[in-house]
Amino acid sequence: MKRVWNGLLSMLLVLFLVGTPALANSLAGIGLNPIEDLGHQITAYSVKTSAVYDDQGKKLLYSAVAGTPAVFSVVDLDNYKLVEYFYLDRVHDIWMIDVDSSGVVYLGATVDGGDAELWFYDAKNHAKPQSLGVVHPGEKSIWAITIDELGRVYLGTFPTGRVVSFDPRTQSFRDYGPMIDGEQYVRSIGYHEGKIFAGTGSTGHVVELDVNSGLKKVISEPVFELLDEPELPFCYDMAIVDGYVMARFAGSLNTIVFYDIAAEKWLPHVFPKAQGFLNLQTKDHKVYVGLDGEITAIDLRDFSTTKTGAKFGSIVRGGHWVERNGSEKYVTARWFGDLAFFDLETGEVEIPAPVVQPASNPLHHIVYGLDGSVFMGGYPGGQIAEYNIATGETITFEGGQPEAMVAYKDEAVFFGVYPGAHIFRLDNVQPRKLEKVFTVGHGQDRPYYMDIVGDDLIIGTIPDYGVLGGSIVIHNIPSGQTDVYMNPVQDHSVISLVDLGDYLLGGTTIHGGLGITPAAKKGRLFLWDKATKQTVRDWELDLPELDSPPMISALSTGPDGLIWGIADGIVFALDSQTFEVAKYVNVYPEITNYGFWRPRQIKWSKDGLMYANPGSKLTVLDPQTLEFKTLYEIKDHYGADVVIELAVDELGEEAVYFLAEDARSSLFRLKLSK
Repeated sequence: MKRVWNGLLSMLLVLFLVGTPALANSLAGIGLNPIEDLGHQITAYSVKTSAVYDDQGKKLLYSAVAGTPAVFSVVDLDNYKLVEYFYLDRVHDIWMIDVDSSGVVYLGATVDGGDAELWFYDAKNHAKPQSLGVVHPGEKSIWAITIDELGRVYLGTFPTGRVVSFDPRTQSFRDYGPMIDGEQYVRSIGYHEGKIFAGTGSTGHVVELDVNSGLKKVISEPVFELLDEPELPFCYDMAIVDGYVMARFAGSLNTIVFYDIAAEKWLPHVFPKAQGFLNLQTKDHKVYVGLDGEITAIDLRDFSTTKTGAKFGSIVRGGHWVERNGSEKYVTARWFGDLAFFDLETGEVEIPAPVVQPASNPLHHIVYGLDGSVFMGGYPGGQIAEYNIATGETITFEGGQPEAMVAYKDEAVFFGVYPGAHIFRLDNVQPRKLEKVFTVGHGQDRPYYMDIVGDDLIIGTIPDYGVLGGSIVIHNIPSGQTDVYMNPVQDHSVISLVDLGDYLLGGTTIHGGLGITPAAKKGRLFLWDKATKQTVRDWELDLPELDSPPMISALSTGPDGLIWGIADGIVFALDSQTFEVAKYVNVYPEITNYGFWRPRQIKWSKDGLMYANPGSKLTVLDPQTLEFKTLYEIKDHYGADVVIELAVDELGEEAVYFLAEDARSSLFRLKLSK
């Protein structure tokens, strides 16, 4: 009898592992429906930079809008009209623009599927901008550009903090190497008489570079004493004005200081509460910047300041002077695609309608929320899109750059917004408007994980630039009480949390803010006690096919009671009591040591199937049989992601809504009904 019973148990176990015939064929009809492209959701402006060129008395402003693809615009400032614009194939972002004395415009381009490239536009022949090539293998962004008297272009890069030059006469690049070993950014740059001055990040230094010999020296040590700071944040902005290096150290300082190049010394004049600036020019020995929200003149003869009365709380992007409405105005570009004209005598500010060409905004995150809608955040930030499933209509409204979003009942959607880890709430009222609820603080910058547990909003965060160590944030929605618990795993960031009653089970990434090397090699799991507010255990995921996964995420309790998660291309399940691995499948063995900040996702359909994105491939998996099917795969892997959500229409029919970074501004839908 015992032998018969054991035989029955063995048969039952086989059935459980293999699945009933119905379950074994559960994926047969999945993915047969066509994937629908619901179109671009956000058309927006995100102007990071501009430059002005005086073409024999005619003032032209050049700017670019990030998008899919990015758009380069030429604006006639005298008549405030768009002269021409170009879509830049393969380019999705332009961080910096500068123009040489002959009217050749240089653009620092971030391109799909490759390394950063230098592009150019020749204003004389109005030809479409073209690429001059990759600036240096492995560099992903060009953050700073300046040009010398011979027309040579100097570039500050990320992620190895190099200076690279381009000589248009020889059509060749020269690599000067990293300015400071270990610093990832050259965020600002200036040129003066054979010397480059490079501002680094995430720790702020100013490096003087001899462009002929390549010799470097750090010149910013006196700034520590000048600002009474043990460490300097990003040297975020720089301009060369009347023989001075004008540098702004960002972060909590937001302070401008000056270096006398001829005298080789830093001056005692300090200007706090400073806004950012790009491509500044002097007039009558005065330079105009934003100080404490107002355009202010700094007289470079005695460093006195004069407020103009012109209120402006943004970056001065390419300040210049132009005749408008019978008087001379100071003009700069704004993020939203419009220009601001300042009357420096009266303090009046005129901001006419945008004139540059907008672009389709890449989409960054997605959530199913109020009134049967899907919400999407743009990248770079500024706009939120709401797609109404029933009507197929999309509306947009202002909303920053949400790194994560979560719906609370049918009452609200919460948004975790970068920079600064600000948490906003969108209530179920019209017109749509986000209201700030709180700021995480504690040096946290990116709320990359959000979930609702009862009436609590729980958040996992990534710290600021140059910092390791994230947090768990618990915000009680009815009471408004917020508690922040730092470093549940030392020097790791928190990107996944699942509620277990008395505990939270979490997953981490080894990566902190940009600009700092991780202290660990592998992401970890951890168990956090709600009563003691402490981590009681943390450990590495023990799977024979894992190498060094930098993150463990997508933790989710399945319909079988197991805790499921993703590391690299592996989908695994943990026993909810012992946390031992109960089962796993290496869905994509070619995906190893994968991930940075953005957590993987697991969503459960009504029929108990898992929809997930291991290795950034939209995948359906049967949790009983571990049978799986790839439904969508990124075509051009630019560190790209598929971001998913499950939603239902007004008839109760389920569909997967997803974003894919090879079609960066479109919303896709895959209906699940067979």
